[in-house]
Amino acid sequence: MVRRTREWVFGWDRAEDDGTFVFRDTFGHLYDWHGRDTLYYDDFDSEHRIARSVAEYESIWEPVFNQLRRAEHWIAREPDVARSGGFASAYVVFIARLTRADGAVVGSRTTSALVWRRTRDGWRITRDHTSSVLLTPRELAAAIADAER
Repeated sequence: MVRRTREWVFGWDRAEDDGTFVFRDTFGHLYDWHGRDTLYYDDFDSEHRIARSVAEYESIWEPVFNQLRRAEHWIAREPDVARSGGFASAYVVFIARLTRADGAVVGSRTTSALVWRRTRDGWRITRDHTSSVLLTPRELAAAIADAER
């Protein structure tokens, strides 16, 4: 679960020449597309929507990441995983540096609590609660210096 959670964090990375971000291509193998009790929330969404399906979550974030020039992430706290039966919980803290199309940089320290469910296709994210705190340029530089890729 640690490896898969790290893969999820770095899956959000975007380079300037990456082309169109297609959520399903990047995360299709990590999310529970068929679950009926899925919930995904990220307070970085300006509308603070709760997505009740992966498709809903995809519709929130795919346009946002396609408008970015660049997205970079660093792990500030390694995933802490607890597993029992067919479920696992992963708690991870990461730093994000997002460069908008106009060149403006937004930095954040982000905490995600992911619930993974074992399905017949393997472990999939079935719930996500993500909260972010915006960082000043100085705080962002210090956080990146302390984090790891």
